[in-house]
Amino acid sequence: METLALSRIHVEYVRHNIELYQQQLNVYAHIWQELRQQRLDGTAVIATDFPHTVKEALANPDPLALQAALDAWEPLVPIAYDSVEKDHTLFEFGRVVDAIENGQFAPPPLERLQETIPGVWTHERFGTRVCRNCDARFSCDSYRRFARGIRMAAERAMTYFVDPYPDQEDWRTAGLEQFSS
Repeated sequence: METLALSRIHVEYVRHNIELYQQQLNVYAHIWQELRQQRLDGTAVIATDFPHTVKEALANPDPLALQAALDAWEPLVPIAYDSVEKDHTLFEFGRVVDAIENGQFAPPPLERLQETIPGVWTHERFGTRVCRNCDARFSCDSYRRFARGIRMAAERAMTYFVDPYPDQEDWRTAGLEQFSS
């Protein structure tokens, strides 16, 4: 039995965004079957990012709690292969490549980058989860504005922790030497 799988993602993210993975796995399955001349019995995503329960159990010295958390964890998310959907995905991929080559491709708007992705318990935004991993992000105006906004928000938050007068004694005594004899 041959099964194609991807890894390194949180299982809840996969389950809430399964259509994204189905598109990708359909293409991978098609490539596999064409190159190897072997039929695949299934595709799946192996979500190896530890769930919260496993992370908590790792911090706990009780080996039984860890074993229970590992036993409850189901990192394999099966995804059905659909050759019709594969054809649609390949067509759309070709359309996007053609648009890029013709200089007609625009990145998603800043508002899209700021949207929270469903199914991510950390409330990650699209720009953090997706765009941060894009090779074209440094030439993308939307991503630059998104990243600048994050940096500016962090700097604003830090003003509450930074003393506006770091050396008050120097400030208090500034210019006094002109009055000393």
